[in-house]
Amino acid sequence: GEGEGEGEGEGEGEGEGEALPICEARIISVNGAAPGAIAPLDDVRISGDRSRAGANGAAIVSRRWTLTAKPAASGAIVASPTTTETGFSFGGGTGIDVAGAYTAQLQITDAVGATARCSVSFQASSSADIFVQLTWESETGDLDVHLSRTSPGTWCGGGDDCFYGQRTTSWGATLDIDDLSGFGPENLSVANPADGTYTVGVDVFKAVGLTVTNAKVFAGGQLLAERERTLVDLDNWIPFTIRVNNGVASVQVVDSVARQAGACFGHASATGTGGATCSTDSVCGTAEFCDTTVGRCRNGCRNNAACGANSICNGDHICVGNGTGGGFHADCTNAPCSGNLTCSPLTSTCEDFCDASAPDCSDCAAATGQSCSCFEVFAGFGFCTEAAE
Repeated sequence: GEGEGEGEGEGEGEGEGEALPICEARIISVNGAAPGAIAPLDDVRISGDRSRAGANGAAIVSRRWTLTAKPAASGAIVASPTTTETGFSFGGGTGIDVAGAYTAQLQITDAVGATARCSVSFQASSSADIFVQLTWESETGDLDVHLSRTSPGTWCGGGDDCFYGQRTTSWGATLDIDDLSGFGPENLSVANPADGTYTVGVDVFKAVGLTVTNAKVFAGGQLLAERERTLVDLDNWIPFTIRVNNGVASVQVVDSVARQAGACFGHASATGTGGATCSTDSVCGTAEFCDTTVGRCRNGCRNNAACGANSICNGDHICVGNGTGGGFHADCTNAPCSGNLTCSPLTSTCEDFCDASAPDCSDCAAATGQSCSCFEVFAGFGFCTEAAE
């Protein structure tokens, strides 16, 4: 991205001709150094220090910064709108959050009420050979971005996946932030990727109702692909695969979603064996089975015993209701739910719905062995979900 911005005042506002104050805005530093290329999460500082009085000599008495343009996925704001020098902040920290174009406008007012406006614009981009950006619209949602160096993806433990449990890998991938409380971004980058096919994954660890989710892939600062999908709790989304051939990246849209319980892409924890080689189920981790067609452990049930009461393991290795009452999160497309659970029309799974004014999440707690909370979706109505990671 370019580190220099426009700084010419337009002379807009009240006042007459040359009596208007003179407005100038500029970038003064990036991450504490001289202005240069700007990347997501950089601390960009801007200033109106070169603004000055007009011909009438009236002193500048107030300043107001406004972020007039930013990427649709950005939650950035001006950190200190009324000071001469300021920067930006977002939910996860200091700086600008996502790739794209930004414009900050400065309005100055002098002692006799004359005003003038000027702006500074810049482009934020990553120079990484592969750059994956994940954002979402739920303030309390916890989504996790993954990048596997295999296709199909092998997730979580084992070294093939860059994610919150392994933020730096031996094959050059890094994750900058594990955002636990909403919006993102979570950014993955790879320098000098080896030729091969990489898989982008998104795991909904916790969501409150429906969550609009956006995934982008860049190469050398250029946007290659973007996909948006509405997700819910326990969704595992594969938006893309990335093919690197002779150092050049291209993207294939996949856009597939599966629903799997577990803390990490269906695994019981972030250290599951995820994709280990196998010939029998016994070498695979909890909530995994051995896919003998490829000799790899995959997410899913291996037998009925793995599913608990009132559920069976179907041919796709997914726990579903057996016709006598499905358990928590069980598929209820063709089977009833047990006890006080209700078949959700949104997800076709058995869920523990709750009255937000007097929540009872005992069924959720009993099924998961975790503390559960009632998240309000509509006025007075919500559903129970497990505690955050």
